[in-house]
Amino acid sequence: MISRRRFLESSLLALLFTAAPRVACSRSRQERILIVGAGMAGLAAARELRRSGFETLVLEARERIGGRIRTDRSLGVPIDLGASWIHGKRGNPMASLARDLKLRCMDTDYDDIVVYDLGRALPEARLEVLEGDWALLEAQLEAFAERAAADTSVARAVESVLRGQPIDEVERRFLNWRLESFVVTAAASLGDLSLLGDEGESFGGGDCLFPGGYGELIDRVAEGTPTHLEHTVTDIELLSDRVRIRAERKRPLANCNSCHLDPRPGAGSTPDSGAETLTFEGDRVIVTLPLGVLQAALAGDGIRFHPPLPDWKREAISGLGIGDLNKVALRFDKPFWPRSRHFLGFLGGTQGGFPVFQNYFRYLKTPVLVGFRGGKGIRDSELRSDREAQRDAMEALRAMFGPGLPDPVGVAVSRWHTDPLSVGAYPHVPVGATSRAFEVLARPVGERLFFAGDATAPDHSGTVHGAYLSGLREAERIARL
Repeated sequence: MISRRRFLESSLLALLFTAAPRVACSRSRQERILIVGAGMAGLAAARELRRSGFETLVLEARERIGGRIRTDRSLGVPIDLGASWIHGKRGNPMASLARDLKLRCMDTDYDDIVVYDLGRALPEARLEVLEGDWALLEAQLEAFAERAAADTSVARAVESVLRGQPIDEVERRFLNWRLESFVVTAAASLGDLSLLGDEGESFGGGDCLFPGGYGELIDRVAEGTPTHLEHTVTDIELLSDRVRIRAERKRPLANCNSCHLDPRPGAGSTPDSGAETLTFEGDRVIVTLPLGVLQAALAGDGIRFHPPLPDWKREAISGLGIGDLNKVALRFDKPFWPRSRHFLGFLGGTQGGFPVFQNYFRYLKTPVLVGFRGGKGIRDSELRSDREAQRDAMEALRAMFGPGLPDPVGVAVSRWHTDPLSVGAYPHVPVGATSRAFEVLARPVGERLFFAGDATAPDHSGTVHGAYLSGLREAERIARL
């Protein structure tokens, strides 16, 4: 993979947040902190604030906690359709937390892959040569980036580096596969990605995956946290001495005969829509909405801020890119693929196809494959049915293993872009922008409006641990006011 991340070799950052003494709430009265969003950032902030003596309330629009952590069990086993891995076990606070909670996390080896081309597995010797060519291309791209006088896209950089180089058909298919795999990793098309964008820092020690699902961890972090589910925040109002939030709580139309005005000040109801409008007040608010949701709000579709967000905050929100990444999980009666390998690669795919399948049999001893596809090319696919998603994945698998493969007995599909509560997978630096936007997005507006989430973690954007650390950061910021 093309990567500009710098690997951390110590646990200094984790110690900074997990070992530092907590700041007790010493104000003359206990403050109430409202938190918008029950993903990892919001729940981590609530957990830390409560430990410091604050009262918290989390408002979540979904019927579940976790946000883009979503463990699906419809196939009879836990499959993560959102976040899957702890990225870098050495020094990662998620790894420390999992150990403390005694949650099992199994190692993933990205190099343990069988690559299929034209219906057969590439010989290991041939694959080794092709990987060497890819490593050379990575080095050429790094050199190109160092010489570049102005920013450009990764796609244009690849085109410039390859211009005039002789490439045979197998090499071309392998190159396209590697690039499409990178699109999946980045959750963004190569034409949108900045070549010079700093991707921050990464922890070392390899990655691991929860065989019981990431939901195990988020459930434990949420324990004891007051949370209102199915409460969609519509307005955040900053007053001189407090904040006021309005939220809609969905109510079944069948119960509309019991709709009533909420007795709390400022609350009301809208019986015709089957939704009840509630008002919550607190001393401060932490907004942990995904970048895609914040961008939709700027376009007038979603949460409203009173007064409107300042220009510097709006520019940071609009200046970043939000990527697309989806999974299609397929359960079969029995495995027809190498049972012990971590991944299967497919060279014959097209843009928006399935360059990689993950072998869940290795983790669960259940015949499940999870196909990955990413970039703008997958957006139209989100509008199609689960059966059509299954057909797309099976087309790739039959090209790899032969036309006689049986259909799966079950399928589970993610659709993060068309989900109005995520509007994409995770952020990236687009062409012409810089990673400084992550830093600006993390800054509070005054002393009552705070921001957390993976898009506010400059060194760890797009990760669960980045979201977690951002929640701790804002809890500490509030406690020190």
